[in-house]
Amino acid sequence: METRAHRRGGSLARGLVALPLLLSSGCLALNLEWVAPEESASEGSGDSVSASSSASSEATVTGTSAGGESEGSLATSAASSTVGTGGVTSVGTAGETSDDGGCAPLEVELEILPPDIMFILDKSAAMQGGYFPVTEDPMDDQFVLHWYSVRAAVLAKASALGQWARMGFVLAPELGAPGEGAEACGVQPDPEAPLMLNAYNSFDSALPFDPSEMGGGRPLAEAIESAKEALWASPANGDAMQFIVIITSGAPNCDTDDGVDPYALFETYDSDAEQQLLEGYDDHMFSMVIGLSILEDLPPEPGDMEPDVDVWDALHELALAGGMADIDSYPAFKRADSEQGLYKKLELLNDLPFCVTTLPPELWGMTLAEFDASVDVELDGEALDRLEVCDDNMHGFILPDENSKGVIVVCGLACQELREANSNGEPADDKQMTIYADCP
Repeated sequence: METRAHRRGGSLARGLVALPLLLSSGCLALNLEWVAPEESASEGSGDSVSASSSASSEATVTGTSAGGESEGSLATSAASSTVGTGGVTSVGTAGETSDDGGCAPLEVELEILPPDIMFILDKSAAMQGGYFPVTEDPMDDQFVLHWYSVRAAVLAKASALGQWARMGFVLAPELGAPGEGAEACGVQPDPEAPLMLNAYNSFDSALPFDPSEMGGGRPLAEAIESAKEALWASPANGDAMQFIVIITSGAPNCDTDDGVDPYALFETYDSDAEQQLLEGYDDHMFSMVIGLSILEDLPPEPGDMEPDVDVWDALHELALAGGMADIDSYPAFKRADSEQGLYKKLELLNDLPFCVTTLPPELWGMTLAEFDASVDVELDGEALDRLEVCDDNMHGFILPDENSKGVIVVCGLACQELREANSNGEPADDKQMTIYADCP
């Protein structure tokens, strides 16, 4: 998919404003309502991915739209040179001077690469006894243990995304963590399941099954740091988009850095988790927070082995820091009050390999008005409209962070075309997105 951009005017400022990655109702910076079709389980051995192997299974999408971003530099030499640009491979010329000394067309080829998705899974003592209904039916009297649902839902996602996403996970705390003291807050320095394509078997072998293995605190800050280290070390860092998904039953605790009494760690809130997500967002790592059966206005109770904070508010702030939040609602985190609800929240990941990418850095920071005035986006020669929110029946895209991070989300019928083009397991070479941007 080739993208060609011809500039006609307008500032190409690259200022980055830390605005949350919007997930609008009905669409998604990930198309909220798309339900994955029946897919064959990718229970292969799992492919630990190198930079070269990831390119072989990328879903090609060439395109730019208003407000995507690319991490890294855009190729500015010959059309044969290739430079990674944050979820995109760019090929072409950018900003060169024309023969008459004027502005030359910007020509870029963009390919949507398999994203990196790191899960952080709450394995605290609270997961031993936490239950919720199987369905969203308020009359449902069948309940299932939180951990059983989390394990099954994450395995299902590893199977469904298969070769289309590198996936791994970190447990918080690590397996074998004792029930109290500082050691109850330990996190493995390396993920229990490293990032790889076709991660099902890796997940299945590393995810504990017996609820008796749940225990310890909820060291989310340390787990986030471990997940970020894995993303930084990924061969796709700087080329593919990167995400963290936190599934938790409560607020982060285990602040071991402030000299807290080891036996009071569970009731001490760890605000560093929010800071870790903010720093990740600055590095283009977008995070989503899913809360399991989180009750509103539940006051902390001394001695309940939980942080002395309003959990609803704590997870709200954590979600805003991560950049994939319901920013127009309170709370901003994703509520999963049933097993069915958890599966629905994880459906938000389904479009990441096919319809979400970033624009070349030259287009970052343009205001939406500037973008509308100077940039046209096409898919196979048909114009794509910039939408305020994704709509399943429209043919367009959104710039969910107002172009501050350069993220572009293809949605509606255009996203469906891209998914279908990849349904045979081959890159969508027949799908070409083209961007035309005027010279300033």
